Amino acid sequence: MHKECRSVLYFAHSSFRLTSVVDTLEDTMSALVEMPHVVECAVAGCSYNHDGCNAFAVTIDNDTDCATFIDIGTRGGLDRVVAQVGACQRTACAFNSSLECTAEAVRIGPGGSLANCLTYVEA
Repeated sequence: MHKECRSVLYFAHSSFRLTSVVDTLEDTMSALVEMPHVVECAVAGCSYNHDGCNAFAVTIDNDTDCATFIDIGTRGGLDRVVAQVGACQRTACAFNSSLECTAEAVRIGPGGSLANCLTYVEA
């Protein structure tokens, strides 16, 4: 094969791989933007709760507890963040779809153990 033809084929192949990576990244970012926000956290004592939840993402466990809750006396999280639900392990919840929360937003508060998902609705 001629050297110039090989270069064009290599460019086309590389361009296809780059396009695939960009498409995957855009899909991932789109999913990230669509995650439900934690609109309220009323749990005192959580290192992430200072004027609202400041964790980047929270995990709701199988008991509907906020598994991100931590009480170690150290301020955690990010200063400018809108916390989101990263994963939901409570498969019996009406909002759970493939371990992802589909609620518009969630509220975290006392209940269950120390921090509980108050948006939970039994399926």
